[in-house]
Amino acid sequence: MSVGRWDEWTGQEVKSRMIMAMRTLERLPDRAKHKRLVANWPDSTFAHDAKALLLDSRYEENIVRHELGDDELNARYSNRVHRRTPPHPIEIAKMEEALRWPVDYLDQEDCRIMNRWADEVSKTGRSQQIAGELGLGKSGLNKRIIRIASVIAVRLRADKVLPR
Repeated sequence: MSVGRWDEWTGQEVKSRMIMAMRTLERLPDRAKHKRLVANWPDSTFAHDAKALLLDSRYEENIVRHELGDDELNARYSNRVHRRTPPHPIEIAKMEEALRWPVDYLDQEDCRIMNRWADEVSKTGRSQQIAGELGLGKSGLNKRIIRIASVIAVRLRADKVLPR
């Protein structure tokens, strides 16, 4: 979408924004997702188990590998947990805006379908599983999602909502 005109909303833009909203939601820290608390942002991009080894050189790694064995060393390193960087406040604002659209502009069934579809596509890049859950073929689900996104786009244009 170009420079933020309310009359430029399309179904494709709505679909893209819904997928981005689900990806942003997934990047929020767990406490923010579940308890609406945002005070505990992660300090770094990696959280390490207390027993995880931090090795400075290949020489130290070889000594530790010799003393512990490959299995023990791999077990200790497997306790690393990768944390995603938290989303930027602008991404959060766009997410909050997009997640309101299905609730504001759709009936309950279409709202559920749009949210479930966007969540599935944001995680896997495919919509086959949701199509099976709804008892629709892939093309049937695609047509329904296009219709639902078009309804949202028409309502956004009618309400003269400016894109962020």
